[in-house]
Amino acid sequence: MGRIILLLFGLTLLGYCTTTKVKTEFNFKFQWPDEFKRTGLITSSTYQVYFYVRGETYAQALAIAKREAVPLALGYILMEPFITIRITAQGKAKIRNIIQSKGRIVFFKKIPNNSDHYEVVFHVTDFDLFNKLKSIK
Repeated sequence: MGRIILLLFGLTLLGYCTTTKVKTEFNFKFQWPDEFKRTGLITSSTYQVYFYVRGETYAQALAIAKREAVPLALGYILMEPFITIRITAQGKAKIRNIIQSKGRIVFFKKIPNNSDHYEVVFHVTDFDLFNKLKSIK
């Protein structure tokens, strides 16, 4: 009985080894995954804002993205259901400070079909960000 099981295992392993091909081609064309093309809390420590900017040059578009990222992130965070409806001006200032100190642009790429549009992904990352934002009043 043991020899039959060992023989079947060996044949299965041999069949697997002979039919498996090693992939030698590499696809260098990068495509941003669809799950990153959204805005919201993606983990308990990261809030993501996905948006587009328009600029004639790369440097001009990047400057616009840096200027627009913080107010846009603040607006989206304040619309989240876990943020209290009656948030004070001090609470908004605390959230803005978190965004300014912990936020950064993690992806900036020109859209291939458009001559002057760029995709931007902005992350606000902090340890236990969800609970920090939830506790601000």
